[in-house]
Amino acid sequence: MVELKEPLATLWRGKDAFAEVKKLNGEVFRELETRRTLRFELSGKSYFLKWHKGTTLKEIIKNLLSLRM
Repeated sequence: MVELKEPLATLWRGKDAFAEVKKLNGEVFRELETRRTLRFELSGKSYFLKWHKGTTLKEIIKNLLSLRM
């Protein structure tokens, strides 16, 4: 279950929040293979979105070797 705060709770009621997030447009601050950071506006306010798409094998190996897992 996903819990959203206002105004997203009202705006996306009955909708798939993850699908709605994918539709957001805004100013991209950083875009890498597995993540994206962007600023978007909603109801006159600015918000930041940090979207993570999983991880890479390289990242897993790096974390294992540095004893982070």
